[in-house]
Amino acid sequence: MRFGRDFHHHTVPEWASLYVPYDSVKCALNSAVGQSIDAKVEPDFSEVYALLDGSIQALCKFHRESCNFLTTRQAKLEIKFGRLLQAIIFSGHKEDDFHEVKIFLEVVKKLHDDFEKLQDYSRLNQEAIQRLFTKIEKLSGSKSLLYQEQKAKWARSQIDLRTQCANFISQFEDLRSSVIERSSDGSRPSTVEDLVSKFKSDDLPSLVAQYAALYRAIRTDKPSSLAHPLNALLRDPSPEQGSNTFLYELAGLAITCHSHLCFQYLLSETFSTNGVVLDHDLLNHVIIMEGELCLSYANNEFKETIQTGEKRHAGLFDIAIEYLASRKETVLSTQDTFGRLSLHYGALHGMDSICQSIMGYSHAWGLGCASRLILTPDWQGFTPFHYAVIENHVGVAKIFLETLFSEIKSGQVAQTETLLESLSDMLILAIRYKHDGIVFLLTKSSFDLHGFSLYGESALYVASQIGRSDYLSLLLEHSNAVHIDTAEKVHGWNPLFISCVEGHHTIVELLLQAGASQDVYDHHGWTAKEHAALRGHLHIAEMLKPWDTGHLTGGPADMPLKSKSAAMCRLSMSGNHVIVNLGSLRNGKHVEAVDLRGSSLDNSPHPKNLTSTDMSISVEGTSQRVKLPILSDMVNGPFVFPVINPSEARLAFKLYAVDSSCETCELIGSAAYLLESDKDCFGANRESLVRERTVPILEKNTMDIIGTIAFTFVIAKPLMGSNTPPLVKQKLSAEGLQLVGHRGTNSIQSALHTAIYSLALHMLSLVMIHSSEAVPFLFANTRPDVQLTRDLTPIIYHDFSLSESGTDIPIHDLSLEQFMHASELQSPSVEPVSVLGRLNPQGLSHGLGRTRVRSRSLTKDKECETVRIQDIMKHTVDFRNKGFKPNTRGHSVQDSFTTLEELLTKLPDSISFNIEIKYPRLHEAVEAGVGPIAIDINTFIDRILAQIFRVGGGRAIILSSFSPEICILLASKQDTYPVLFITNAGKLPMSDMEMRASSLQAAVRFSKRWNLAGIVFASETLLLCPRLVGYVKRSGLICGSYGSLNNLPENANIQQIAGLQLLMVDNVALIASALGRSSTYQTMT
Repeated sequence: MRFGRDFHHHTVPEWASLYVPYDSVKCALNSAVGQSIDAKVEPDFSEVYALLDGSIQALCKFHRESCNFLTTRQAKLEIKFGRLLQAIIFSGHKEDDFHEVKIFLEVVKKLHDDFEKLQDYSRLNQEAIQRLFTKIEKLSGSKSLLYQEQKAKWARSQIDLRTQCANFISQFEDLRSSVIERSSDGSRPSTVEDLVSKFKSDDLPSLVAQYAALYRAIRTDKPSSLAHPLNALLRDPSPEQGSNTFLYELAGLAITCHSHLCFQYLLSETFSTNGVVLDHDLLNHVIIMEGELCLSYANNEFKETIQTGEKRHAGLFDIAIEYLASRKETVLSTQDTFGRLSLHYGALHGMDSICQSIMGYSHAWGLGCASRLILTPDWQGFTPFHYAVIENHVGVAKIFLETLFSEIKSGQVAQTETLLESLSDMLILAIRYKHDGIVFLLTKSSFDLHGFSLYGESALYVASQIGRSDYLSLLLEHSNAVHIDTAEKVHGWNPLFISCVEGHHTIVELLLQAGASQDVYDHHGWTAKEHAALRGHLHIAEMLKPWDTGHLTGGPADMPLKSKSAAMCRLSMSGNHVIVNLGSLRNGKHVEAVDLRGSSLDNSPHPKNLTSTDMSISVEGTSQRVKLPILSDMVNGPFVFPVINPSEARLAFKLYAVDSSCETCELIGSAAYLLESDKDCFGANRESLVRERTVPILEKNTMDIIGTIAFTFVIAKPLMGSNTPPLVKQKLSAEGLQLVGHRGTNSIQSALHTAIYSLALHMLSLVMIHSSEAVPFLFANTRPDVQLTRDLTPIIYHDFSLSESGTDIPIHDLSLEQFMHASELQSPSVEPVSVLGRLNPQGLSHGLGRTRVRSRSLTKDKECETVRIQDIMKHTVDFRNKGFKPNTRGHSVQDSFTTLEELLTKLPDSISFNIEIKYPRLHEAVEAGVGPIAIDINTFIDRILAQIFRVGGGRAIILSSFSPEICILLASKQDTYPVLFITNAGKLPMSDMEMRASSLQAAVRFSKRWNLAGIVFASETLLLCPRLVGYVKRSGLICGSYGSLNNLPENANIQQIAGLQLLMVDNVALIASALGRSSTYQTMT
């Protein structure tokens, strides 16, 4: 899972310090486990529980305060909309466009957006805390009293928060629905005109007529029509409200309706004479409504006039400020119930001219007054400058920055550490938001911004983390290089570390050019190079200086020992199982697991994110649930369902809107897929190599498509075709080194029967040689590659396709007869012999007995035939890419093709095998230019396993594969033979984009999830960072390597010293000799 690594991608940047410190708690958890292993006692999680308890209390407090803040805003909006609706009812007419309501709707949407942000905050915290509790359960169970207390406290807090949110949602929905109803085209509220349309206007009651005239005057901004009805109403005010309140609310209505002239009339003609005060709340309402009007697409001209000051008449703010006269300082310096000044609202809405005006007025109030306004925090601790950064209002930020610098330069304000810390915080905030203009503005300012976040992250660190090379270059140019090696507090990672973790190649280059140290270790003793190699960023690891081969302990090699949880991983071998992964399993393919964007959900009764969305996934009545959105990749978190009849099974998805109280759960839409719907599309025992599917989500009532679900699946069926009684389970020894002979060139060739025979006997001879030299026992085995022909016969062949006919034909499209015929075209007429000579079986018990090597003799006709075949194959994919075809005479292959049965029956049982199951992979079909079709994966495995069980006897056998699905099925169908996962682990060029094989870390997680015995990596990763061998072993897995680099004795020696347990080589004699001289190596018996 990448939840911790991707945590920062999901946070609200300005609330970063308010989230559960997931990484800190996880580090404390791992530390407690490590200490308990060393002391051989139960882990002490008291520090973990203390961190959790403090985090839960803090986030619940923040959530309650935030929800109260939103509820108060909502209540104020309800009052304002009530007044507006009253005005519309009294003054509305048939041609009315209700433009005020449409502007007011933007204010309501802003409230919705802020609540959505709070919901996202809560969702991420819930996921983090649930994951932490799950980790504790796995490590120590759920019986601990501290665990139960913390879990109960968390559950109670969630009930309280859900209730609070449910109340807000209920009230908000009433307001939202009412505003939308009045703002929608073709929908209009009932008005007095409608109600009395049968009567003449003269017949209207006088009071109603006065209100109608009053509101019509305000809505049409005609002060000349306002005086008469207003005076009449003021002479006889309503008993429910005095004239003061009535006039104050009337001014608020004029602001909502953007009636400048009427607002000016009310201030100048009625406020002072009736003792009504223009306070900060009314002024803030002015700024909010002008801000929303500026954002309205229909008022671009108005926005331009406000921002430039070139207006036909004074704006609402100018009218209000002029009226305030000597009270400007008092009103502009007064904080509202949210702790906000008028300047906060000006910054929030990006009102450059208003903010500039306030700055201008504040200069006359005394030294440093402007700076105090700019840096006054509200209830969340955010200043007007913060809001300018958060909302990306560059103009406002520039005004504030210039004001601060001016007052500091003139000596009115001191450049304190507090000021610099605040500005540094804003710079980090701007970088996280990727607000280019503000980042450049702050970085190029005259301030020396070297502050850190709560967790010790510098601006350089954050820029490196998000991969912005332009930000990094700018920071390095402006004296930030002083922090180039400064590490954050949690992991001890500096900018170079985090860029290696994230795989940002350009960032690493810039940091190295700027002098970043490569000799730094994090809190756990890892280097940046090791973090890059672990995550498959080998192109980055290769940029860093070579590893000191004398330093093979510590860091990854000494991490706390982890064990595999067999109970979670092992599937029942007697039943069918459907294994479903949401989303894509291929790197570079950006597919949302559940995509609701652009759907008709906006028109559904369930507004997005006001209710949480759950999705159930079910097969044959068994269901599992997942919350949306999905916050982790879930690559190794598949859904597993037992299934009775796969041919009729249906995978069903249902989306539910769940209110925040979790008391109601209403279906939104659904999708389904018949698991074996394409079973007969490709012929008998055939299936597509494309396992990814995308299905539409249909809305429950209209059946409209409201989104899509992407997933991959494989069906694991019980082993068929084998009646062999269960054999004794074989285990791989974790001690010593096993040498595995791989197909290669020169003296050791291994694609044909006799080649493997020769290789195996040669390796046995090496055992005797070393035994006679008193070197501890060396065990070596060979690695044949097994595929299936069209008629389902297991054969020994490495490559994806056979090219002897001049075309690329996949092996699974050839019959056994056709396959063997291709072999006969190249085979010599004489009896095949080993290039190493024959081993005398009688000599095995008394010493080495080898017959003389027979020379290879080819007739001229056969030589011509070989040349002819090579000429035929020159247009095939392999030949064009490599300049030759490996499995042809004159290259790797020296003798006849063979079957798996021949291999197992004709070689002594003392010879062990590491059998690679060569199931076709999607990229191989694409590269060969053939259809992505193969033999049904269960049939493929069953035929091979059946033959191994039937004739394998007591031979030591390891099963391995590059295909994750093959490994899953091998481990689920049998437990006799150990299963190894083979992976390139990020080796370039990457042709296989499979996520589970993309890195050493991904392979370890996959192998642990499915209870595999171990992993065989391309040796490049382990040679770059040998201590990663220890990481694999301490994860409870066997660690092996393969590749041409293993044929160099020095590379084999390094890996052996690092603790490698399985080494695949081509040149067995050379490597065996080198390892025999250097030290001991042993293996399983």
